[in-house]
Parts: sequence; structure tokens; C-alpha cells
Amino acid sequence: MPAITVMILISMGMFALPTCDTKEKNFRRDTAVINRQIYQNDSLLAGADSSRLDSLLRSAQKIVARSQEIGFPGGEGGGNMLIGSIYFRKSNKDSARPAFQKAIAIYFRHHMTADLGPSYAKLADTYDVYTGERNQRISYYEEAVKYYGLSGKKLEQANILQQIGDYCIIDEDYLKAQRVLQNAIDIYNQLHFPHQQGAYYMLCQVFTALGNYKKAIEFGQKAVAIAHNVKDTSLQVCTIYNILGIPLLYTNQFDSAAVCFEKALLIAKHHKDEASEHIVVRNLADAYVKGGRFAVCIKLLDNYTTAYPHLNRQQRNAINFFALDAHTGSGNYKEAGKYFNALQQSIPKDATDPYELYSFLPMMRYKLAIRDFNDARKEAISLVEAHLQVWGETDDGKRLALAQKVYADNIRFIDPGAVLNGPAAVSDFISGLLKENPGFQFQIVKPIETHHNMAILYWKFGPPSKPDTITGQDIFTLSNGLIISLLAFVDGTTK
Repeated sequence: MPAITVMILISMGMFALPTCDTKEKNFRRDTAVINRQIYQNDSLLAGADSSRLDSLLRSAQKIVARSQEIGFPGGEGGGNMLIGSIYFRKSNKDSARPAFQKAIAIYFRHHMTADLGPSYAKLADTYDVYTGERNQRISYYEEAVKYYGLSGKKLEQANILQQIGDYCIIDEDYLKAQRVLQNAIDIYNQLHFPHQQGAYYMLCQVFTALGNYKKAIEFGQKAVAIAHNVKDTSLQVCTIYNILGIPLLYTNQFDSAAVCFEKALLIAKHHKDEASEHIVVRNLADAYVKGGRFAVCIKLLDNYTTAYPHLNRQQRNAINFFALDAHTGSGNYKEAGKYFNALQQSIPKDATDPYELYSFLPMMRYKLAIRDFNDARKEAISLVEAHLQVWGETDDGKRLALAQKVYADNIRFIDPGAVLNGPAAVSDFISGLLKENPGFQFQIVKPIETHHNMAILYWKFGPPSKPDTITGQDIFTLSNGLIISLLAFVDGTTK
């Protein structure tokens, strides 16, 4: 329209220039539309599958462009936050980070403090906790904590502090973890926020690592009590019980530790969380073995391997680790030998799994037990053979001297026809037996059997012409290299 025409129309009142009020109205309308679009897209992103991400990305880019066009920094920042979140969902961290950083720059430039906390938190999430990026993640979370605090968002501030504490534990920076977790608890207490169990169980971890088991148990029990009070039924309660069980285990409170691990295992099974179940089963097996509950441990491991027959190498070796210990502890060396061989064959030279690295411990215990068992068995057999010499000695003086080396002073001898106490009484009984049966001799029928502190001898007694005139068994209890009890059975005797 020619300028002269515009001037004529204005003078006639037929054309009006936009007023400041009109511009403000239009701006408010446009910003309201943009804010609504950001909110709607953010809501859609939460439930979107991968097929919708590209359309949401295009919509977010339009929001940024329109915000720049009308000079709306809140929309431009929010649009970039949306773009970053979409790329993060697409596992494209390299594109997500610049978008979040753009949003942070915009919020800084326009002093939008309230938006800086969540922006730094989102940026922090793009850095992996379990790689070399953990320090960057912590650094950005610390920025989020600062701006959440400045904007009065105390609950969000405490939640991020708790996450930082968790990462410091992974980093083994326990003193810093203690400090930030205590700060989180202080803020929760100011807000009267009841769900503090996460911070408390992490402090249990911290003090366990620092060797202050009394404090660790105190914080762990506090976490359990809070979880109970707030009726927490999540998988986190499994973690709480599992974490509390560790300092109890370290302070030799094996039954209490086992109770914690048993509760953790029930929760893991309820949630069908195999990873948690595997961790808890190992800890529970450890508590059972250390508490001498070998049969219960063996049953636990058998049930677990039946439920999960396709364990990977590390998982299988961890189970074999405790199975070897349990069978060794129960004295079932034959069964223990199977797990010893399985570990020996399956652990690679470059193993990094803790249970593979330290598998030499139960293997060494097994070897020592086998050595002790064999030594004890040899000692028991020698003792029983010496006992047989006593019963074959015809000279009373020599027999008594030998009996005093073989039998304890308080030996109790029970025979179908006699109950005697002491080496002298036994020697006198033998004297009478040999005099009543001249030419008779005792001989071993089959190899002597032993286990624990017991032994059994199968014998025959008779003259050379009929050596098995009488047969029977002697059952021995052994202690400190002496026979302390002797129970004799004579075949065919009903007394």
C-alpha cells in the first residue's frame, strides 16, 4: 500500500497503527501458546515410543525458531531443553548435550535462575556414571544443587544431593558421600519429608566402607524403620536389607545378617529381579557358611541353580565358591571336590570378578581340610591298629602299658557282657578273654573306616583253624590322639 494512501486512511480513522497494548497482547498470546506446546510435547515425550521421536523433535525445533522470532527466551530455552531430552531418548548424547548447554546459556543470559537447576540436572544425566564421565556428571549435579537452592526448590536439591552421594560411593569417595548425604537428610528434615530411607541406607554403605560398623548398623536400621513407616514396597527395600546385612556379617552377627538377606531375597523374588536375587543369594550363602549352617547353605544354592540353570560363567563360579565352602565345612569332601575341580577348570587367568579373583580362599580351605582330614584319618587308623595290638598282647604288663598309651584315662568300654571304665579295667577284661580262648587271635576283616572323630573296626576272633569263630565290630570315639570310648558289638549277640 502506498505511503500516501496509508496517511490518508490514518487521517480518516480507517487504519490504525498497532499500539503497545496490542503488541503486548500478541506477545502474551504467543508465549502462552509456546509454553503450552512445550508442556504438551514434554508430556508426549514421557510416553512416546521411538517412532514418534522425530515428529516431536521437529515440533521442538519449531518452538525454538518461533521463540527466537518473537524474542521469547523462556520458550527458546524450553525448546532446547525439549530437543536435548528427545536426543537423550534417542541415545544421542552428543546432540543432547549442546541442546541442554544452549538452554543453560539462555537462562544465564536472562537471569532465569529457577530454570538452571533442572537444566544442569538434565545435562548431568547425559554423562555415564560407570565410565570416565562420572566426575562430569557429579560436577553438573553440583551446579544443579546450587541453583535448586537459590530458587528455593529444596526437595529437588536434596534429591540431587542424594544422587551425588550415591556416585561418590561408587567413586569410593566416602567422606564426601557422608557429607552430601547428611546435607540431604538435613534438608529432608527441614521439609518434614518422610521418604529418607535412600539417604540412610547409603550412609550405612559409607560407614561400612569406613569400618565404622556400629554406625553403619545404626543407619541401616533407621533406613529399615523409615521404609516400614512409609509402607515402601519397592525393590529399594531389598537393597536396604541387603546393605544392612553386610556390617552385621562383618561383626560376626551371622544369624541377624542372614535374616536381613532372607528378607531381601523374598523382596527380590517378589519383584522378579534376577540381578538382585543373585547378589543377595551370594551374601546369604556367605552368612550361612560363616554361621556354620552348611546344610541350609547347600539347599539354598541347589534351589537357586535349579531355578536359574543358565547362569553365566561369573555367576556360576560365585555359586561354586560358596558351594565349595559349604561342602568343605560339612565334611563332605567328595562333593566339595566336584566344586573345587569346577572352579579350577573355569576360572580364566585374566579374571576380574571378585569371586573368581578370591576363589583361591575356599580352594585353599578345601585343600587344608583335605590335608587335615587325611592326617586325622591316618592318625585314627594308627590308633585303631594299636588298639588291636592291645587285644592281642598276652603279657599283662606289656598290655597294660600299651593300653595306657592308646586309651584315655577315663575311657568307657561297653561290651554285650560288660561296662568298664579306665585302661586297667579294659586290660583285665582282655586278659580273661585270652585265657578263656587260648590260641585265639583278633584280625581285621576289612579296612578301618573313619569320619570326624569316629572310627569303626570290623574284626574276627578265633584260632588259626577257624579264624572267624566270632565276628563283630568296635566303634570308637577319638580325641587328642586317644580312644575315649569303645563300643563293641559281637555278631549274633542279643544282649
